[in-house]
Amino acid sequence: MIRFYPLRMSMPPALWSGARPIPLMAALLRFPDQLVIVDTGLNGEPDLLRELARLGVNPEDVDLVVNTHVHPDHAGNNRLFTRAQVVVSRVDYEFARSYCHAIMDADDPVEVFRRYYPEVRENRLEKEARQGQWLALHYWRDDLLGSPQQIRWIEDQPNLPDPAKLQPLPGHSPGQYGLRLEANPSLLICGDALASRLFWKSRLRELTPRYNEKQHVASKQLVEQCDGLIMGGHDAPFWCRDGRYCTDAEILLKLPQRGDE
Repeated sequence: MIRFYPLRMSMPPALWSGARPIPLMAALLRFPDQLVIVDTGLNGEPDLLRELARLGVNPEDVDLVVNTHVHPDHAGNNRLFTRAQVVVSRVDYEFARSYCHAIMDADDPVEVFRRYYPEVRENRLEKEARQGQWLALHYWRDDLLGSPQQIRWIEDQPNLPDPAKLQPLPGHSPGQYGLRLEANPSLLICGDALASRLFWKSRLRELTPRYNEKQHVASKQLVEQCDGLIMGGHDAPFWCRDGRYCTDAEILLKLPQRGDE
């Protein structure tokens, strides 16, 4: 049995488009022999520690951190988990570091943003560039992933607890991955490949900028093939069969029997 706990946080008010908070999600997975956290929110913000405390979990209890991608809102609190191994894409980290340094130092953040996200819509370009610069200045640091000895690059095929598997979902960023659990029900934690249920099998287009539009569309189509639970980076988990939100604080995932594998 695996126990899945959605961790609910929010983006900083400076990035809200109105008075309504923008959700930000992480996940705690209690395997039979490991405690795993997927994504870690924004560094310095209290949401994640508050959510863990609600579950009686201390950062030193966590064995493994998995980052879907290396944007500051998804990897910002890795350094809290000093005892954990960190599984993350090197490609994604190097892209994020290059982008954040460029935009933090930029007199013209619009030019930098266009260079790294060439497919961004023109009517969104200036706003996205200003917000991107603000986010990098407030939350980026080169060591946000943790200490070097903790890091296990996805490209080196690190071990994960059964039945967890990594699924490439590039497009929003070049090295984004989802964490898939083939259990009953199945679970896919997909980062910003599908940021919200609003875009599930919908022609609505989220405003989030994309590194590569074609890759993003292909990744979204992969996510839409799922038949269990999905949790995106900025919305509560939902059931694929009917699109209903799953409001349970604890969700039990049954491990497959050996004959079923």
